[in-house]
Amino acid sequence: MRISVVSPVDPRWAGTNAIADVRLCSALADQGNDVEWIVPSVGPRREINRDTVLSLHDVVRRFDVRFVRTPRRDGPRAVARILPLLMSQLAGAVIQHYPDCIISRDVRLLVPLLATRRKGRAVPWLHEYRGKFIEHYVFRKVSCLLATNSAIATDVQRHARNVPAFITGNPVFEERVIYGRRTTKEVARRMLGLNHARPFIVYTGKLYPGMRELEYLLDAAKNLPDCEFLMTGGQPPAVRSIQAEIAIRGIQNVALIGFLQGAEETRLYQQAADILVSYYSIHDHPFARHNLPNKLAEYMTTGNPVIVADFPAVRDLATGENAVLVAPDDADALIEALRNLLRDPRRGSRLGARAQTVVQEHSFERVAEHLTRFLASSTTN
Repeated sequence: MRISVVSPVDPRWAGTNAIADVRLCSALADQGNDVEWIVPSVGPRREINRDTVLSLHDVVRRFDVRFVRTPRRDGPRAVARILPLLMSQLAGAVIQHYPDCIISRDVRLLVPLLATRRKGRAVPWLHEYRGKFIEHYVFRKVSCLLATNSAIATDVQRHARNVPAFITGNPVFEERVIYGRRTTKEVARRMLGLNHARPFIVYTGKLYPGMRELEYLLDAAKNLPDCEFLMTGGQPPAVRSIQAEIAIRGIQNVALIGFLQGAEETRLYQQAADILVSYYSIHDHPFARHNLPNKLAEYMTTGNPVIVADFPAVRDLATGENAVLVAPDDADALIEALRNLLRDPRRGSRLGARAQTVVQEHSFERVAEHLTRFLASSTTN
């Protein structure tokens, strides 16, 4: 199949949305599909090309990248990214050489196909559902849709009852599970130069001032002084601001690593953990009930115990058998969950082992095989 994945992400950064798109493209290409990732050409053209973009991401199978020219100056996303991509899709919809299907996380970019009555080729990939008019319009027109988790599909079915849905998850490749089994905690710590005797509680992802999830982690650090909290992510100004706040609060056991350029470094910090935490807050993610963290599957490949906020989005993957699900936005509950795992490391080992098995069974290679068949049977002229 010829498949285009169109997305308004900035391809120069390995952010959450870009990583998910790249994994999807790579997995579909691995199944023998002709895949093209269509993204805005953010920044000077000389600074961005296919090889540069793919080198920034954890790419398993290479695929084509097409850049749509966008304004040099940053502006409202609708102008700086969405509008040029929308015009590109409109131009593509009126010619004959269009792909078998176009997948987009932004439903607005599918409107040109729907307007030209090629609805069978428009495939929304939902990472959340906001209940907006444009979503309802698209869902009534398309022949199928993709969703990262069952919670989204269930809510969408209230408005699009007869549209077949495929649950993709946010999986990782089997290679990542193999890496997790082969790379021990001790090896990862040695490579990172971590020699501290205290347990390591690790968070990898975004960091910024005012982030509620960060507040909960700092509360936990204050209450668990015998642990070392390692947090990766955050641009230098954000890290400096958070460091100042930590100093004011007198917290001594938090290390801010900052933004990591390569996926290999992130993997090592995840492997080095005694406990991994992903504790989404509704204050940071208004649609947290639908937002499945990319890092959840990454965490589960390590064999280390994982604590995750108990939102519906995670329940396809994380259960009480392979992770610790904690009531959201409850600092005391998070601290108690951490304490319980620290008291019972054998339980943590059992959870981690089960988690590795689950993510391997739901690897992107296996998902993509079923997804390719789903798209072939659901998309039409």
